[in-house]
Amino acid sequence: MLWPSCVLSQNESELAGDEAFELGWYKTALAHYKNAITMSQQNTDLLYKMAESARMANDYPAAIRYYQRVRSSANSNKYPDTDYLLATMYKCNGAPDSALVYYKAYVQSFPHNTYFEQRARQEVTACSLIINDSIDHLRRKYQVFHEGKGVNTENSESGAIKVGDSIVLFSRLDEIFTAPSENSLFETFVLQQIYQSRIGKNGRYAQSKLNTWGLNSKKSHSGNVAYDEVNQCVYLTYGDPNSFSEILSQIYVSYYRNGKWTTPKKLGRNINLPNYTSTQPAVAHKDGTTLLFYASNRPGGSGGMDIWYSVVDGDKFSPSVNLGSPVNTVGDEITPFYCDATGELYFSSDYHYGFGGFDIFCSEGFRDQWTKPENLGGKMNSPANDLYFTVNTNDTLSGFLTTNRKGSYFIADNTCCNDIYSWQRTPDTIPVEKPKRDSIVVKVEQQNARSLLPVTLYFHNDEPDPRSQNVTTTKTYSDAYTNYITMKTEYKKTHSSIKNIAQKDSVLRALDIFFDSTLPYSYADLDSLMRIIRKDLQNGRHIRLLVKGYASPLATEKYNFTLSKRRISSFLNELLAYDNGIIAKYIQNPNLGGSLQIEELALGSSKAGKNVSSDAKNQSKSVYSPEAIAERRIEIVDYLYTDEENKSRLQLSSGTVKLGSIPRDTSMTVYVSLPIVGGKKMIVNYMHVASSNARIVQNSETTANGYLTFQLKINTYDINSSAPLFIPLTIRVNNENSTQTIFLEYQVKQ
Repeated sequence: MLWPSCVLSQNESELAGDEAFELGWYKTALAHYKNAITMSQQNTDLLYKMAESARMANDYPAAIRYYQRVRSSANSNKYPDTDYLLATMYKCNGAPDSALVYYKAYVQSFPHNTYFEQRARQEVTACSLIINDSIDHLRRKYQVFHEGKGVNTENSESGAIKVGDSIVLFSRLDEIFTAPSENSLFETFVLQQIYQSRIGKNGRYAQSKLNTWGLNSKKSHSGNVAYDEVNQCVYLTYGDPNSFSEILSQIYVSYYRNGKWTTPKKLGRNINLPNYTSTQPAVAHKDGTTLLFYASNRPGGSGGMDIWYSVVDGDKFSPSVNLGSPVNTVGDEITPFYCDATGELYFSSDYHYGFGGFDIFCSEGFRDQWTKPENLGGKMNSPANDLYFTVNTNDTLSGFLTTNRKGSYFIADNTCCNDIYSWQRTPDTIPVEKPKRDSIVVKVEQQNARSLLPVTLYFHNDEPDPRSQNVTTTKTYSDAYTNYITMKTEYKKTHSSIKNIAQKDSVLRALDIFFDSTLPYSYADLDSLMRIIRKDLQNGRHIRLLVKGYASPLATEKYNFTLSKRRISSFLNELLAYDNGIIAKYIQNPNLGGSLQIEELALGSSKAGKNVSSDAKNQSKSVYSPEAIAERRIEIVDYLYTDEENKSRLQLSSGTVKLGSIPRDTSMTVYVSLPIVGGKKMIVNYMHVASSNARIVQNSETTANGYLTFQLKINTYDINSSAPLFIPLTIRVNNENSTQTIFLEYQVKQ
């Protein structure tokens, strides 16, 4: 694949490596850099290029070696992100304990690099969860199988889908040999093409061959096929063949008409924006509506690659809508797939808590309502990248995924290349009780509200009512938001004096993400929540919200407590003013049918991170930094229905149960025994803890002697507060629609 390295000088080898890296040929780049470094002193710049090439080629062990050498070199300060990248390679290589060490070192050493720091903090928690076997996952039993040489080769295969009962379509990278020109150092041309194979009655694949439907383009990368059986069409992407680093892809459609497939047609601007990537299409159907999901880096997203959708009406496509939170994050969300039969969206993310690079997640819903994504677990996901999860339409207990995990076919002994795997799962063995007819609406409405949680609302410094000693305000949150959203230029201007270009770019990028995505999307979530509250109240529902208030550490703890109360007050005013006071009527007069209770928990700056500055003389850090921004907020963290609660057979005897002290930076199981009123045995069919630091491991029936016992797993990683912490626990027993909440209190040993 290369010109013989012996004919190249040291400088030519490095230039060849740079050219290959720019094209996305990372293994080729690494080979050239290796040749250059053997003819020179072990300089840090070349080592870093080698580390980056190995990382991008998914050669995790090699990347670890080179990043370690960069880290120990005399010029290591030239590459301040080395610890973060080294930690990521350790995690992808299946060593979360080593990854945790370097993620923590990065956070402590370089708190200024806000984007990577945010990701590093996320990964500290993820690695801790892996080590303690605490990553949430669907309660399903998966088995994963390598599909063998009928489909896979030493090159990369990806994106397999089953069409009908026996045809499998997928993509493969092909090396096309060409005569080298005098201006090129390479003698091959690499192109992704669509292949097909047929599965025989014995379950074996026939020899795969290039697609015969006319879908391939010999001038572009072709792939990412999605089959719409309802509308008899295929979506696919064509991408720029001159690069593998950042391929500019666009989505096309081909229709099955008169016994053959039409020439693929490029979709319009509602899907494909010039100079942005639209790729990995997927189709969903529900109640007569067809959606086209896809991944894109187009403007208006949450950051990186996001999942978007467009409503399909014949050959017309509506303007695209970003799925937003809780699916999309500041990281990359890609390779969506929607299962019509189960109403589940599967996708891969490198930001949600996972086992490796990209993990596969699942979220239930349609269009604009999605549950919190759940990790498919350690049987499905690996330390490497796991992508392109699909479900077979004729058997929802099987499908395909793409991964570069160990055990795949590789050109060399590493995890460079993707292979296609199949998966199967056993049917759910836990019986699901069918809800009564009059409780179906209750379940749907609660799911819609809870899918938004937590709703986070942000504030400018000391807002509302600066320097006030009052715990209430007459302002609404909209008043605070309207002022805040216009301050992007002011925030960015305070960082104009940063001399380190990489540091400055990172801070400005974080501010762009906050003002362009995080802040407006959180305000939109508030509007969605209030619409649900209004509808619930009009339907006679009884609701209780739990709202937490926070502050940055700039002022005294006493003042920050008052400020966080004032911020919660602005949210209450927003509720009272909503829709000409429609919600206020129910708050002020419970006899109207529905009712709304607000439970407040003001935390001040007790939960603020240690990296957040409290220096009033340096407001670029204590007021205008991304770290300070994240602390000035309130969170609506729970949405509970309390209908007929006072008539419930389950009567908890206390509003708060103390669990005692738990060591910092650990994960431990706590055995909880709650006293209850009433002697009859009851089956608990719903238990939920509204906390990211706790989960229920096992629950039981209530006992006739008056106790409900269960196991609770709590992790205290990155908790720096010495103040009492509270876990809201919601419980419902069999044959009752109402829920009850009790608070579990604990403290962290510092």
